[in-house]
Amino acid sequence: MESTVQIKFQWVNKMKSIGIIGAGNFGTFLIESYKKIPGIKILAISSLDKKEILEKSKKYNIPHTFTNYKDLLQLKEIDIVAIPTPPFLHAQIIVDALKTNKHVVCEKPLALSIEQTKKIKSFLKNQKLTINYVLRKNPLIKQIKKIINSKVLGNVQSFSFSNYASTSHLEKNHWFWDKKKSGGIWVEHGVHFFDLFSYLFEQNVKSIKSISNSRPANKKIQDQVSCLCLYDKGILGKFEHSFSMPIQIEKTSFTIVFDKGYVNVEGWIPEKMQISAVLEKNKFNGLVAEIKNKEFEIKTTTSKLKEKIISRNSSYNSDFKTEIEIKTKKNKTQMYQQAVQEILQDLIKSIGTNKTPAIGFAEGVESLETALMAEKASM
Repeated sequence: MESTVQIKFQWVNKMKSIGIIGAGNFGTFLIESYKKIPGIKILAISSLDKKEILEKSKKYNIPHTFTNYKDLLQLKEIDIVAIPTPPFLHAQIIVDALKTNKHVVCEKPLALSIEQTKKIKSFLKNQKLTINYVLRKNPLIKQIKKIINSKVLGNVQSFSFSNYASTSHLEKNHWFWDKKKSGGIWVEHGVHFFDLFSYLFEQNVKSIKSISNSRPANKKIQDQVSCLCLYDKGILGKFEHSFSMPIQIEKTSFTIVFDKGYVNVEGWIPEKMQISAVLEKNKFNGLVAEIKNKEFEIKTTTSKLKEKIISRNSSYNSDFKTEIEIKTKKNKTQMYQQAVQEILQDLIKSIGTNKTPAIGFAEGVESLETALMAEKASM
């Protein structure tokens, strides 16, 4: 289904021209997402596959095509470069783009090592750089952030995240399985979720215990990883990734446990959320008022309580036990497109100012550091 996302954008001075380096599935997704934005022109696309870029140039009316991305970077008309390539190419392409004074939107991860990020930083002056950490822009995630900050459910105690995915579309020699090219599951994939929970809780990982597992028939393919993280202000988190499931039953979910309840979220691009809590009447009303939003379908059930509740040796007054089910009205593709559009908007708003994008270099380094900790700690 074609997205009908409508966003109000504030543009800086003039139309912005974009060059996209990488014409795979995500590169195509960016083309289709960016073309819906007023004030944006996709000027060029680059890929090693000449036939592919010629076809996409014709289909999407993109004026310039290149098989060498460095030629694309020489186009002075290009303001911003998007980099949806395999991870091992990110750092060098970012550096080359910065050398030509281009602003950058990069797919995760920022790089494969801290040494590479230091090189990027040495060339990052007045140019702006952002990373497609799309989960931060999801409407349900935004609501969870508000709930955490309001403390209506008390403090966060812990969380558990699980991602059961399929790789049936990946060949055995695909770059995803090669740690020299992908960085491994923690770096290629886990950074998304390390970034998400660091953003939600505003805490940094203090220590990690990690474990990994390989396929019985092919020990070179590591397809399961799990870790426990202790954050510096006391939150305990569990991450689990398994790239071993049939595509028909892929599942991603996470649960955040608070003093007075929990929030359960479903979907890699979150589409459903359930809140279970025991609350005082005024806080219950405030929570419902906070969540009411045109973007959601909401179902609420409550039952009265008379007794106090106890959580971690603290007691609380409570009037209601409540269950709130929330579902987004937009589908996954629409929300995904809106997220990459908002990230581009943040980048453009920062151009010509002394501000960094909402998701900038520092966020890319922090999530990479955590992923590398998990990889190093893996048994």
